[in-house]
Amino acid sequence: MDDGQQEKLFVHHVFLYVHHNDISLLLFCPLHYFNFIFLPLLSCMGKVVKTFTCHSRISDNNFTGKIPNFISQWTQISNLHIQGCSFEGPIPSSISVLTQLKDLRISDLKSGASTFPPLRKMRQLSILVLRNCLIRGPIPRYIGNLRNLQTLDLSFNNLTGEIPLSFSLLRNVDHIYLTKNDLTGPMPQWILSSIKNVDVSYNHFTWDASGPKKCEQGTINVVESYSSSTNIQDDIHPCLRKDFPCTKSDTQKIFSLHINCGGAEVNINNTIIYEADTERRGASSYYNDGNWAFSSTGNFLDEDHDSDDYMLSNTSNLYNTHDSDAYILSNTSELYNTPKFDMELYTTARKAAISLTYYGLCLLNGKYTVKLHFAEIGLTDDNLFNSIGKRVFNVYVQGELKLIDFDIVKEARGVGIGVIKSYIVIVKNNTLKIQLYWAGKGTTGIPMRGSYGPIISAISVDPNFVITRHHRERLDVGLIVGIVGGVTLVLIIMICLWRKGYNMNRNQPIEVDQMSHTTSFN
Repeated sequence: MDDGQQEKLFVHHVFLYVHHNDISLLLFCPLHYFNFIFLPLLSCMGKVVKTFTCHSRISDNNFTGKIPNFISQWTQISNLHIQGCSFEGPIPSSISVLTQLKDLRISDLKSGASTFPPLRKMRQLSILVLRNCLIRGPIPRYIGNLRNLQTLDLSFNNLTGEIPLSFSLLRNVDHIYLTKNDLTGPMPQWILSSIKNVDVSYNHFTWDASGPKKCEQGTINVVESYSSSTNIQDDIHPCLRKDFPCTKSDTQKIFSLHINCGGAEVNINNTIIYEADTERRGASSYYNDGNWAFSSTGNFLDEDHDSDDYMLSNTSNLYNTHDSDAYILSNTSELYNTPKFDMELYTTARKAAISLTYYGLCLLNGKYTVKLHFAEIGLTDDNLFNSIGKRVFNVYVQGELKLIDFDIVKEARGVGIGVIKSYIVIVKNNTLKIQLYWAGKGTTGIPMRGSYGPIISAISVDPNFVITRHHRERLDVGLIVGIVGGVTLVLIIMICLWRKGYNMNRNQPIEVDQMSHTTSFN
């Protein structure tokens, strides 16, 4: 057997993973110059690449500068991931020659806006992620002709115009994310009738009579999907409008809020009740509990199982269980340095694959102290391989970036330790927004593939203004009016029934039961 035959037998799939390091350099020369460091890349750059498949993952590093044009030399790769770095756009047009790609993921570019990259010839794509890449302009119609697509993520860009009609032909797609763009026109009917996960939240669609009547659409997320001009339309639900305006009267507004994210109702010291939050959906979902709501975007790619787990469930050792579609983490054993009276708040957490936004609805305007409770209950701190897992995400409050590259374990100095981040927030339009966003950083496959994304254990919102009798009276008057109205109605009904019974029987004789001394009417 010659060397070439031995090489072909030895190499079937080759991988380049430059992932989750602190490498910081300007990529100005082809990576294949570093073959003496990255041995697997040697095969990709040699003749063998013409025959075999190559996976390249250049994620979660400190690379800077533009995405290099030399990636066009990797014509035989099937997977290319460039996420969580500090690369600048635009995505080079030379990427168009990578026609063998089945999985392309590029996200979170720092600068360099551009139009949609030329991907027409990538007909084998099953996963296409171009998230937060500063892409502007319309979505090309040919995207709907990529019939092998299963996941399409074009979220957090500046895409404009209408959703192409060709999207309705994507029969194999399971997840479509067009979240937070500038898309306009009527919302296509195929979206509202779809049984797949489709997220078109945070856009600028034009209202018409065929639009959604509410935000609870199952696997379709349409929260804040219509432009501000629709605010004048009385028949549009407030959840569909930009910034989720409050339509309640002052008597119905609240001045505090407490949520146990991912868990059951918790009573802390018999003084504060944290409301339950146990909704298990999350890929493209919206849930409203009355005084608060959440919007969740993203499914976990590369998982070891068929269903997404958005609630970590474990009672002994902090490992994920994947028993159902769920977006909640839970743990009851590995909590440290946490006061016993509020330990229950850190035994669960809600998580998301891309973005998770909580709303405080119809709050009285004013200053509030917002506390975000975190504990890492999905990773381990033992000496095994699993301990090198790292979760990193960003946190925004009222649209302002509060935490960038937030690492709970680093902040708390360990896993299973509660940490609270507190902020003074001004509520001006009766709505509070707290967003957690994964920018592609951290590990994605430890302790298992699909282990990433933001998590949060609890949220508390308390007023910084004095709650006067006037506030309480305004809040109580609705309840009082309701109670008085209900009692009055009951009394009226009872009087009517009594008068009817009296009139029917007032002329009938009364019999006296001599044995029991009871009075009855025949």
